[in-house]
Amino acid sequence: MNISMQPSKPSNVILIVLLTLLILLSGCASTKTSAGPAADGTLFVKGRAIKISTHGDLTTINIKSAKGDVVIVQVTPATKLTDLKSIAELSKDTPVEVRYRVEGGHNIAVQFTKLAEGSCDS
Repeated sequence: MNISMQPSKPSNVILIVLLTLLILLSGCASTKTSAGPAADGTLFVKGRAIKISTHGDLTTINIKSAKGDVVIVQVTPATKLTDLKSIAELSKDTPVEVRYRVEGGHNIAVQFTKLAEGSCDS
């Protein structure tokens, strides 16, 4: 008796659905681009912190997006930090996402989020 162990068509569909869900949950498939306007009217950039300089209460961070664009943002005491207790914890090449608004020609960070290492669009 020779029984072939070929997967059935329903199991192939289930496998495809599970792989798709895994990709979506991993964060690798994102509807967000690496920069642009957010729903609340602020702008956002997602990338890596390539330069960090602090002068008093003001920290200036250069962020390089996946497309290679560099956006300079200023982090103030009013900036909401996510996954950071203080901006001093941030190190060069850390993946970040920043929502910011433009005031007087400067990009002022509204929300600054440290992303997990290996984030896809950073």
